[in-house]
Amino acid sequence: MMSQTIANILNFAGPDMIEVLLFGLLLFGAKKLPGLARGMGQGAKEFDAAAIETKRELSQSGPNAIGPAETNL
Repeated sequence: MMSQTIANILNFAGPDMIEVLLFGLLLFGAKKLPGLARGMGQGAKEFDAAAIETKRELSQSGPNAIGPAETNL
């Protein structure tokens, strides 16, 4: 699994990222930004863990987990 940052996903360059950070600073204030960043990091961690768990469950079930289809023609 390739790790990508939000900046890479959204194709932000240096000046664009600075504008976004300044906007966030103006919108939320300096005191709330660390808490928001921490919450976003925890959310990303939980999302990754759920994605890994789902992939693991799907790989364990395999193609034979569902029984053969019955045809009543």
